[in-house]
Amino acid sequence: MQSLQELDLSLNPLGSSGPSALARLLPAWPALATLGLRGCGLGGPFPLPGRSPLRSLALSYNPLGLEGLGRLLRDIPAPGIHSLELGSITGAVTGSVTGAGTGSGTGAGTGSGTGSITGGSGIGGIVRAYLEQEGCALSHLTLSGNHLGDKDIEEVARSLPSCPSLVSLDLSANPGISTEGLRSLLGALEKRGRGLEFLNLAGCSVGPLDDPTWTRSTGMIRELRLCRRRGRRDQRLCWKSS
Repeated sequence: MQSLQELDLSLNPLGSSGPSALARLLPAWPALATLGLRGCGLGGPFPLPGRSPLRSLALSYNPLGLEGLGRLLRDIPAPGIHSLELGSITGAVTGSVTGAGTGSGTGAGTGSGTGSITGGSGIGGIVRAYLEQEGCALSHLTLSGNHLGDKDIEEVARSLPSCPSLVSLDLSANPGISTEGLRSLLGALEKRGRGLEFLNLAGCSVGPLDDPTWTRSTGMIRELRLCRRRGRRDQRLCWKSS
């Protein structure tokens, strides 16, 4: 097991105690870089060690909720994780949530990942706090199917200049995201001076795009997935630049 690099335990009913048990086992897998825990019924925190070799963590389809997400992101070291899947982990979002721990409410954490994650007005605020931590190395983030709206995307967009490593974003299956949400992302990308390699907005309420927004999108996003049933003919299919 010393050389184990990838482990997929998805769809096994690990329950709320699963993350703590796995965290205790991680030192026995010093080469483990990819861990899949999709649909395992997880609801508790995941206290990862700060020097864990883990780089990719898939937690989609677990009933974390907003409070659980805040606790989870408090425990995941931002400088270590490169890919994080958090699809369909919340129900309908109302109110604000504050992660466990103390903090100023600005979402700023410490480079060691021990700072508090404070949610603003939903999942967008919680994610923003994580992305704005010093040394955040995340390059891919999945937030599909989480009842996100344009306000959540504005929060995520504000964090992009602080997280230049993030180049892949899956926001699919969130019908509350409209063209305004896309424009918020484009403005933030232009501000940081680096676009995205991949953006998935399939199943959102984006489009049809006006010519200026379409031009900005093709300039800042290498692969853009809209995939709307109705829309301009040239925007109906997934678009990928050369």
